[in-house]
Amino acid sequence: EYMGEYSTQRMPSPHLAKLAEANIPDPEQFFHQVVDRVCGRACPLPSNLSVQACQTLVENVIATTNDDSEVANALRESGLSDDHCQHLTKVISVRRDDLKSYLIANKFRSCSATLTDFDWKLLLSLGSNSISSFQSPVLQLQLRTKAHQSATTQPLVLEFTPSELDSFIATLESIETRVSQLQS
Repeated sequence: EYMGEYSTQRMPSPHLAKLAEANIPDPEQFFHQVVDRVCGRACPLPSNLSVQACQTLVENVIATTNDDSEVANALRESGLSDDHCQHLTKVISVRRDDLKSYLIANKFRSCSATLTDFDWKLLLSLGSNSISSFQSPVLQLQLRTKAHQSATTQPLVLEFTPSELDSFIATLESIETRVSQLQS
């Protein structure tokens, strides 16, 4: 499953460990400000490595989890203290819609191209240089995509055997399921 720059593997960050040592008077307010920063809003937080590590953690958790129990497990694996995990889980639960909307609109779409047109052909290969009596159907799919930063379209030609086509369709269906989970 591809999530771009987001990884489902979580490793403890030394910067998050420093956060556990810091005396944060109101952790819930602090994590709401981190979410504000993730969503592109101005907030009074300093720009330091611990805050940046929190932002990255929130983005990764939202991109790779579906419910509060998965969020809590991911946060525990990240190296946050139990107290901070509880507060951040609560904040992510409350702000999940804001986070998903922002990430879908700004992070995921900025690194992808949009399909503008497609065409397909079914070809039948009747032989090859090694086998003279060979019959194999091949689907040729021609995609035209446009990057968000560019006005030009890029052609992409894919050829699939029947088994490759089945695998490609299964992959597209899993992507569709994941996107619908993110949007709900």
